[in-house]
Amino acid sequence: MPEITSPLNLPDARVIADSGSANPDGQIVVVTANGTAGLEYNVIDVRGEAPDAFPPRAAGNRTVTDQASFIHEVSDRPLITTGSNVRSTVWANRNRGTVKVVYDDHQADATSDYADRLDTLTLQFVEHPDWPRFLKAADAQFHDQETFADLIESVGHLITSHPAAELMEIVGSIRASSKGSFESKPNRANGSMTFTYSEEVSAKAGTRSRPLEIPTEVTFNVARFEDYPEIEITCWLRFRIRGEGELSLTLVPQPYEHRIQASWIDVVEHLADTIEHPIYAANL
Repeated sequence: MPEITSPLNLPDARVIADSGSANPDGQIVVVTANGTAGLEYNVIDVRGEAPDAFPPRAAGNRTVTDQASFIHEVSDRPLITTGSNVRSTVWANRNRGTVKVVYDDHQADATSDYADRLDTLTLQFVEHPDWPRFLKAADAQFHDQETFADLIESVGHLITSHPAAELMEIVGSIRASSKGSFESKPNRANGSMTFTYSEEVSAKAGTRSRPLEIPTEVTFNVARFEDYPEIEITCWLRFRIRGEGELSLTLVPQPYEHRIQASWIDVVEHLADTIEHPIYAANL
C-alpha cells in the first residue's frame, strides 16, 4: 500500500486501516503497522492542528417535562455570557405550554457572527389527564339524565363543593315537572288581543323522607398540565325538560381563562427567579 501523506501532524507511520472520515468532534481513527509495539491503534484529535476545519458540535434541542428537570439542566449547563453580554434568551408560550432556552441567541452587536439557535432546552408541559375529562363533563351541552350521571362520575374526584357521592345521588334522583299557561291582555286602543305563554319548570331530588337540595353551582379543582398548580373552576348546573317530559342537564363553566393565565404567570416567575434570568412572553 503506498505511503499516505497528510498536511496534519500525524505519526510517521504506514496507514493500513482508516475510519473513513473524521467524526463531528474532529477525531480520526488510525491503525499503524510500524509502531514501537508493532500494530498500534490510535485516536488522534486534529482540532488543535486544524481548528477551523470542523464546525462546532451542535447540541441540538433537549426536552424535559417537569420544572425540576428544567432547573437542574440549566444549572448543569448554564446560560452563555460573554463579559456583560448575555447571549442566551428564555421564552415562554402559554398556548403551547412551553418554556424554551435558546443558548446562543444573539450577540450585543447585531452585525457580529451568526448565532446557533438550534442549541435549545425546552420545558414541555404535558396535558394533565384530568383536563380533557373536565372539558368533556362541563361542555355546556345538555345530556340525558343517565349520560350526565356518567359524566359527573368521571370527574367526581375533582369536585370540591359537594361530596361526589351526594352529587351523584342528586343527579340520579332529580324529578322535574313543567307547567305552562297562556295569558291574554286586550288592547282597548285598537281592539286587539295579546297572548303570552309562560312555562314554569320545577325540580326535586332525593326521597320524600330524605329530600336533597339541587345545587345551582358545582366547583372543581383541576390542573391544566402535569407539574402545574390546580385552578378552581365553578360551573352552573342547569336543567330543562324537552320532548315528552325528558329531563336533560348540563354544566356551564363560568369564565376561567384568567385563572389559567394567572397560574401560568406564577409558574414563569418562579422559573425566572430560580434560574436568575428574565423570561420573555411569546404567547402566539
